[in-house]
Amino acid sequence: MNISSVRSMTAAGVVVAAILTAFLALPASWFLDRPMMLWLSALILVAPAALILVTTSAAYYGSSRSIAIAALVLAPTAVLTYLAATFAAAEALAGSVGPVAAMLLLLGAPALSVLLFGFAAMRLGGDDGRRATHRGPAPT
Repeated sequence: MNISSVRSMTAAGVVVAAILTAFLALPASWFLDRPMMLWLSALILVAPAALILVTTSAAYYGSSRSIAIAALVLAPTAVLTYLAATFAAAEALAGSVGPVAAMLLLLGAPALSVLLFGFAAMRLGGDDGRRATHRGPAPT
């Protein structure tokens, strides 16, 4: 694979993972009211997105770095989703914000978090795909 296709596959993985976390934010928030079920909520949100991030970025980062970067991208996303779901539920119960705004917050916060942290990781943690394409001594 050449460098541009490896980068584009990694970028597509970040976008797909962001869309997936937006879809999974609501089912994950169903378990946030029970303290003993927080692990299930995190598993619902993080596991599918981590699988997509790791498989699409393994050629770009390498297998071990892609696992670490997926964890670094999804850990703040899980925390942000928890905070957004708690805030959206409290505001909806108080009646101070409309249900549309609460749903936009609940669905938009995890997607935006994955996009921001995912593309920042590509910018800072990537080596332009040299792992996937380079097979000899370093170019001078």
